[in-house]
Amino acid sequence: MNAKKLYSDFIEKIKLEESAEEIQQLGFMVMEHELGLSTTEILMEKDIEVSTDVQSKLGAIVQRLNKHEPIQYVLGDEEFLGKRFLVSPAVLIPRPETEELVKQVPFPPATGEETTVRILDIGTGSGCIAISLKSLMPHAEVYATDVSDEALSIAQRNIDRLEPQVKLLKHDILHEDIPIKDVDIIVSNPPYVAQQEKKSMQQHVLDHEPHVALFVPDNDPLIFYKAIAARGKQVLKPGGKVVVEINALYGNETVSVFESETYTDVALIKDMNGKNRFVIATWNPA
Repeated sequence: MNAKKLYSDFIEKIKLEESAEEIQQLGFMVMEHELGLSTTEILMEKDIEVSTDVQSKLGAIVQRLNKHEPIQYVLGDEEFLGKRFLVSPAVLIPRPETEELVKQVPFPPATGEETTVRILDIGTGSGCIAISLKSLMPHAEVYATDVSDEALSIAQRNIDRLEPQVKLLKHDILHEDIPIKDVDIIVSNPPYVAQQEKKSMQQHVLDHEPHVALFVPDNDPLIFYKAIAARGKQVLKPGGKVVVEINALYGNETVSVFESETYTDVALIKDMNGKNRFVIATWNPA
């Protein structure tokens, strides 16, 4: 079969409200993921063999896309800082803002010696933060926790594939003390979307991404930051850091959470779009 005809037939079946350009991009992504076809090969009308199994799979993909299921869940993975992570509806789809979160984590100062740093990722989801940090700091001890068994299963598969030395633990930050001691860095992208914000969110997010990883009560939208700040200082070394992704609507309020727990040097940092997106705080016990 002609690759361009296969591609054209595929995108014609996609009935979404997205622009023609976005639908074309979806088609290119599917062709590369499922058939290994590059955009160039499609446009050059490469001759390919397509089995009935592949045709059936492409048909199933179209059906899922037309139900507004995110392409990342349909294909089963997403790129994050140069690695491909398995994803499912049990975990959030990794986003560019969270790539920025990883880049906010301070590297240990160069001393000429291999310095072991202990890092804890709270609410790891797919494991993309913890795994990326282990790749960037090979000598670090990296721990990752989550409350969801389904998320832990996805994270473990990614750890096994990409960075087997990341240690995974089931933990509920809202109700349990942190089981790791002498931590240098706590990093987290916890749930932070208030229920009242649902009306402004895209439908495919509401319908398919895990609400347990997204939403917090309207009457206590900073509940996770309060828990991280209070429990974090019990296990952080003096001078240890907390680095968190936040809701842009509650930037100053999140800073106040850490200041009220007597953290120092609490900084509010904007993302690439100029929105308040990260807080970094230092634990220096008196």
